Amino acid sequence: MMKKKILFVCTGNRDRSPTAEETYKDHPDLIVKSAGTSAYAYTPIDKQLLDWADAILVMTPHHKETILRNYPAVKTPIYTLYIEDYYRYMDKDLVEVIIERTEPILKEILK
Repeated sequence: MMKKKILFVCTGNRDRSPTAEETYKDHPDLIVKSAGTSAYAYTPIDKQLLDWADAILVMTPHHKETILRNYPAVKTPIYTLYIEDYYRYMDKDLVEVIIERTEPILKEILK
């Protein structure tokens, strides 16, 4: 099976999406990257990243809205994890909630 390319997205690409990327970087069926929707993001989202991904997992509905507003032609499926910006990078509670919310989506994607 071909590995699925997953893009995790938050606002600044500092805490949530990089934690998700780190959490799933060694998954045998995935290639993962992360990006942010703001201009100050460590890795700002762009058309190339959106086109690269097989699925986009955003932290909040606002991230999905921002992507669709700025890139209306995006065809990649976007899933919302509903993880607010309460956490620091690799916080154990953040890792737990990322896994809890991501696993059901991955089961669907990897069918």
